[in-house]
Amino acid sequence: MVFWALNRPGSADQTRALVAPVVSTERPNKAVATSREGAVEALDAFDTWLANGADDRTVAQGVEVAQARRVALKELIQTNPEAALARAVPYALRKQLPEPIVALLETPVSTTADLDVVQACGGSGPGGGSWRQQWLTLNSQRVQVFT
Repeated sequence: MVFWALNRPGSADQTRALVAPVVSTERPNKAVATSREGAVEALDAFDTWLANGADDRTVAQGVEVAQARRVALKELIQTNPEAALARAVPYALRKQLPEPIVALLETPVSTTADLDVVQACGGSGPGGGSWRQQWLTLNSQRVQVFT
């Protein structure tokens, strides 16, 4: 999972973008609303684990909550990128965490890339109606961007 703030070169306000792997473009349904509550719980559980002193003795519990956090953060990237960015693990803290936990966290990215925007008007797009998708190619991997 790739996720971090990218500064777009030449942008006066240094607009931030969030990057995630290619995911479904289906519209949210009632099940998603229920899963959002679980997503907040998963994010909070990880924060609690960090606050209680993340160390080698609690790695197994940390891996469990980090896996749930990863799923929750992927959803949050799509539904509320600004909130997802606010929940990112700071780089200084990331360096202090055990490797099995770091492997489950977002990856910081700082690069210059081309942004491809695909847009359609009419009823033939995903979920019907008009739609827009934004894509970056990073290290030969094409990823969908949520801004």
